[in-house]
Amino acid sequence: MLMLCYFYCIPAAKFLYFAFGPILFLCAMFALKRGTRNQRPGLRLAAFIMMFCATFKTFIFDLFISTPLMKVDLKDAVCSTYKLPLLDCSDGSSMHDVRIIQVAGLILFALIMLALAHFYTVCMPPKKQRDTKPEEVHLRFFANVAFISILVMIAWQLAPWVGYLTVGCIPKLFTYIRWQELAIFDLCALAVGFWKLESCVWKFNVYEKKKMQHLQNTWTPKDTLWMSVFLYLLTIGLAYVSHDVLLKGGTTLYVCTSGEAQRNAVQNNDIGDDTDNPNVQEYQ
Repeated sequence: MLMLCYFYCIPAAKFLYFAFGPILFLCAMFALKRGTRNQRPGLRLAAFIMMFCATFKTFIFDLFISTPLMKVDLKDAVCSTYKLPLLDCSDGSSMHDVRIIQVAGLILFALIMLALAHFYTVCMPPKKQRDTKPEEVHLRFFANVAFISILVMIAWQLAPWVGYLTVGCIPKLFTYIRWQELAIFDLCALAVGFWKLESCVWKFNVYEKKKMQHLQNTWTPKDTLWMSVFLYLLTIGLAYVSHDVLLKGGTTLYVCTSGEAQRNAVQNNDIGDDTDNPNVQEYQ
């Protein structure tokens, strides 16, 4: 148990530490939307404070304090996600490259602060919001998109196991898109769904029963979104472990190059036995 915690819990905690800033900023956006809709100036002010803290933590504290203390290679971390024009990702890390990244972080921090100052003057004055029904914002459509996309990611995770246990190789279709890209798309779909959810009224009013008919249903798009969140978190955890087991567990996986090559390889029983098989290519 301690070894599993060492290999999985510590990297996960490190990831959550650096991802705390963007997660806090996203939560602050939803808090701002709810504070605007419910006419709560205190919640709107708290949302802007959260946005400032999230931006400061991401672009100032992490770049100048956290990464040196944790001995994180800042250049490798940036090059793996986004390539800056002035940053040469082909060479090793140097102090000059670190300074370029820190200056870029300061510029982004200043731009976000200007944008927040503008939206503060726009969003802080109280405004009367019109009651919106789920049908008007197409909430059911976005909830179903998020749910179906998560089911697709689950199928994408099962494909390597099913292919390896049945024909000995993985269909090439499932190698074009990585599960991390599907996870990002599903996260965006869930964020859009919950953003639409915040536009609707979910408090029942006995004097407006006709406007609140969507609250009388047994299963609502709101329930679909929350069930999708549970499936998403469960799939992400299993996907991380499955990816680590498949690629680092000593098992060599191969990709089926074509239907004919796959049939020939299965008949010869040589899939997965050696890396010189011309019918398949190694799975990355």
